[in-house]
Amino acid sequence: MTQDVFREGVINGALKLWDILRENEIDGFLIGGSAIGAAREQGMIPWDDDVDYAVKRKDIKKLEIIIEEMYSDDTYYLVVPEQEPDYYLSTYKFVNKTGNLGEYVDKGTRLHGAFIDIFPLDKTPNFVLLRRAQQLLIRIDRVSIDMQLGKMNTGKKLGWFREIAKIKAKIFSGKSIQRSMIRKCKLFNWLPTGYCYYNFSTPYGVDREIYFREEIAELTKLPFEGRKLPVARGYDAILRRTYGDYMQLPSEENRTAAHIVKEKG
Repeated sequence: MTQDVFREGVINGALKLWDILRENEIDGFLIGGSAIGAAREQGMIPWDDDVDYAVKRKDIKKLEIIIEEMYSDDTYYLVVPEQEPDYYLSTYKFVNKTGNLGEYVDKGTRLHGAFIDIFPLDKTPNFVLLRRAQQLLIRIDRVSIDMQLGKMNTGKKLGWFREIAKIKAKIFSGKSIQRSMIRKCKLFNWLPTGYCYYNFSTPYGVDREIYFREEIAELTKLPFEGRKLPVARGYDAILRRTYGDYMQLPSEENRTAAHIVKEKG
């Protein structure tokens, strides 16, 4: 029953966020496991514990202002990375804390509630060498933050660039590194042509979560928990690039919630 209450809270938050996006003409859409859920399950993946949206960076500030104006209480709120204390990710979170949902906590961030992740999509050059340089700079900052949080085994694939991350972790605060990382995510948003989009918050390998302009130029809708929610028209190509055969169910031992636990009273 507890799991059902939490799942309902996530779904309600996801549908409420879609209403906000739709009513304010912001082209957000389901990505990641939530897009898989829409395509394969017509809703949340049964063992998932959050919902993932993408919003282009140019629309993020508008969304911040709208949610702040709509919700001044603590039932719903938006986690803004650079403003949230002790939060070092670049992902925005639309949080549902209605009822008893505040009893649930994210293991990684220690934030309370049912979460809808909002991943900003930033422009990045089509020219591969420039894109790799941007990805590397952002990766160094992410590893620096991990080191500050005590994860000293992270970033081993960076080679000698890992030493730069280690130095930054010693010299700078977590929030200053986070601000630096987000500035680097935004580095090429001025480009008028010659770009694609990228989710720099991705946990996946290089270019697996790249979004080509023609894939997201138009949105379509798929059934999701009794409603129809938007996905990129090119969702199949995006999901296959990111996950491979996403219609194949994972092994049973991998069908577990990854993020949320309920605090003991």
